[in-house]
Amino acid sequence: MRYVFACSITLYILLSLVFAQSVLKGTGSNNRGEPLSYANVFIKGTRFGTTTNDQGNFELRCDT
Repeated sequence: MRYVFACSITLYILLSLVFAQSVLKGTGSNNRGEPLSYANVFIKGTRFGTTTNDQGNFELRCDT
């Protein structure tokens, strides 16, 4: 019984660490597919946001 409990706690901790940090990567572009330089990117309804670089690429870390 202790073994099952210890394994359950260990699994819970490992899964919490794995899913604690989420990263969203992408490229911002206009209707013609051209990259949008220095555009703001936000996740609607949250406080998470970032800005694209000169090539339109962004990386948004959603750390809680």
